[in-house]
Amino acid sequence: MTTPWETSIPVDPGVWRRQVLTVWHFSFAMVVTVSTLIMVDRHAPAAAYLVMGAYAVGYVYLMAPAMQKPEGYRAYVFLALTFATVTTLALLAPGGLVILYVAFPHFFAVLDRFRTKLAGVAATAAAAFAGSVAHDGASGGSVLDAFVTVTAAVLTSLGMGFVTAVLIRESERRGKLIGELERTRAELAEANHEAGVLAERQRMAREIHDTLAQGFTSLLMLVQAADASLDTDPEGTRRRLDLAARTARENLAEARALVAAQDPVELAGGSLADALGRAVAGLAEELDIAADFRVAGTPRDLPAATQVVLVRTLQECLANIRKHAAATEVHAELAYRPIGVRLTVADNGRGFAVPRDGDHAAAAPGTSGYGLRGMRARIEQARGTLDIAGAPGAGTTVCAEVP
Repeated sequence: MTTPWETSIPVDPGVWRRQVLTVWHFSFAMVVTVSTLIMVDRHAPAAAYLVMGAYAVGYVYLMAPAMQKPEGYRAYVFLALTFATVTTLALLAPGGLVILYVAFPHFFAVLDRFRTKLAGVAATAAAAFAGSVAHDGASGGSVLDAFVTVTAAVLTSLGMGFVTAVLIRESERRGKLIGELERTRAELAEANHEAGVLAERQRMAREIHDTLAQGFTSLLMLVQAADASLDTDPEGTRRRLDLAARTARENLAEARALVAAQDPVELAGGSLADALGRAVAGLAEELDIAADFRVAGTPRDLPAATQVVLVRTLQECLANIRKHAAATEVHAELAYRPIGVRLTVADNGRGFAVPRDGDHAAAAPGTSGYGLRGMRARIEQARGTLDIAGAPGAGTTVCAEVP
């Protein structure tokens, strides 16, 4: 694990990095300007200005590009130039050593290891101290001045370097956290998309089962019945064929409505009670059994989604009666209650054992059970409840209640 001292200027592009570089460039320009003004005030030799100018040019053409693209040798060449500049200014114009405040931070910014950083700073500080003493003489006052100047620059640079390193590490940590959050968000979006696709597939499967599959089953039964009575009951055969043609047209309309994502055709141009009544009457005509439908309570407008759930539930109940119950009587009721509406469908067919083990009802004998599962899922999606009661030989009663 690295320490804050082993942190360099961030490489990844971003607002933080641009802000750091902007402050860095501005600070360098200000310190170089102040150093130059001090040298002017102390009447430094012309060579000192040339050295300061060369250092500024080196920063522009070496260090600034290296901070944009850290790969390469330019930053290390600039560190060597820094050492040479500090040494030369210490010998020619110690007043220009104010640049130590921007010289030392470059060692922290470029070098990787703390020991390497410290070695670069120590070597440069030693050169500055030795050059300053050589320029001013080895008297006690000059030595103390040189020591204070260099030490203050070193300590300030160490403190600023540590704070900057901590800020950079915190920025990198937050950057990684943001990256992880973005990846997590992308994964959640993908999971939600997959869940949406799965839900849509399940919805389409329920719609197809409740419409097309049931219609084809009805068609097959009607055609088989017509074939069986072709020679013995021509009138009944013609009636069954007419009913099969009507069922085929309704199935085609259902398919078109399904593709267009419209409401069931049973609800087109009529009330919910009319749609349910026609479905029950169609079963009675198809199977030639006694089937009735009644409405209890005061009818009122229901949401379209609730009407669709009730129509599909009745269709599934009638399909199960048609295929498995062998019933002779069917009674359906739509009851408008103070809160919600209840649909009850009862038959006197062969029935089946309904387990009492929780929310899952078993399928009738000979079925895959998908219809009951789909019916339950549809009703629960509408925040309703489904109860199925029955026993072998005692018929079946289905009660669906939707708020």
